Amino acid sequence: MSGNKCPQCGLVNWVDAESCKRCKSPLGQTQETTGAASTLEANQQSPELTVCGVCGGADQVSRQHISRTYTPNWVWLFLPLGILPAGLLGMALQVKHQFFLPVCQKCMRRRALAGLISWASIVVCIFIIIIAVAVAFSVNSWWGFLGVMAIGVAIALGAGQFDKRVNPRYVAFTKERVEIDVPGKGRVLVLDERS
Repeated sequence: MSGNKCPQCGLVNWVDAESCKRCKSPLGQTQETTGAASTLEANQQSPELTVCGVCGGADQVSRQHISRTYTPNWVWLFLPLGILPAGLLGMALQVKHQFFLPVCQKCMRRRALAGLISWASIVVCIFIIIIAVAVAFSVNSWWGFLGVMAIGVAIALGAGQFDKRVNPRYVAFTKERVEIDVPGKGRVLVLDERS
């Protein structure tokens, strides 16, 4: 899969893009790149992205559909105010993108496993919360509650770290743009398939 490098800002766009996703200049024209090229593509060695967007490997790479939803973590600080306000705030601030990215078979298997681990950790954490409340009432101590909750926090953090390792390294994930850091290639702008 080859890319189309913007002659204006140097960003590598998808091969079928007619205009640059960043600076909106038309692609396919031969202009001299200005000296003010952004740091985004400063490390980009080639306009072609033929390696896995997750691990940077080149074995058994194929173009895969990636759907990613991001909700800022600070939203969950509003949970003490209630599940409904935190949920509504989370939905309002949620950012979702769908795009195609070259991914190797190993990373695709790990991404599928991450989905199962994520759901399993949610279920386990719900049970741990119930157990923590029961322990707190049975021993009449906040320390018992906090001790059991620490186990739930450790499980949630472990699942989150695994999920982070099996997904592309997002440098920017906003409503306007998705940039990933591809190992060995540098930062690359990924185009949402709906744009």
